Amino acid sequence: EHLSEEQKIKFDNLHFLNQTHSSKVVELKKLKFDEQMSADAMVSNIPGTTLCVFTADCAPIIFFESKNKIIAIAHVGWKGALNGIIKNTIEKMTKIGANRREIIAIIGPCISQKNYEVKKDFVKDFISRNNRNIIFFEQTKENKIFFNLPAYLEKLLLKETINKFQFTKICTFDNEDKFYSFRKNNNEKGRFLSYISLID
Repeated sequence: EHLSEEQKIKFDNLHFLNQTHSSKVVELKKLKFDEQMSADAMVSNIPGTTLCVFTADCAPIIFFESKNKIIAIAHVGWKGALNGIIKNTIEKMTKIGANRREIIAIIGPCISQKNYEVKKDFVKDFISRNNRNIIFFEQTKENKIFFNLPAYLEKLLLKETINKFQFTKICTFDNEDKFYSFRKNNNEKGRFLSYISLID
């Protein structure tokens, strides 16, 4: 409600998902829908709509294609990224008329590599998909392994020929005064909101 008041966005036009760390993308085909859908990304070309996701170390990625007025937003953690949520989101946008070469993407605040320690099994999942994914991991002298989520997301955007993108370079773990970190807060519930509106 605070968002709708501050930005003068109609509360009824705010759309949220039941986020499940999936690669599922849904299209919002009308300004209002009655039930919350289970997915991790939304696309729309409906004027007046606002698409929202909640994150807390995972990355919010906002997409916009201005010529055909198509927007999208995705909640992207390692699992969704590995299983194709970025590819699926872009394909859904193009399906409703977006020109892939005109899509702009913004990777919002998420956890940085120095704060994202992972286990060996995690690394194996990525390497089994593509041997080159090893470049997104760094091992310390103490045999700790750290994953570079933002760099991996940038690679996936480039793979989908999205050349117009930017990363905010803000780490949720290091900026607890402004953003919520799932890891830093010991897995406690709490998230921050990212959104994009298609002005009518």
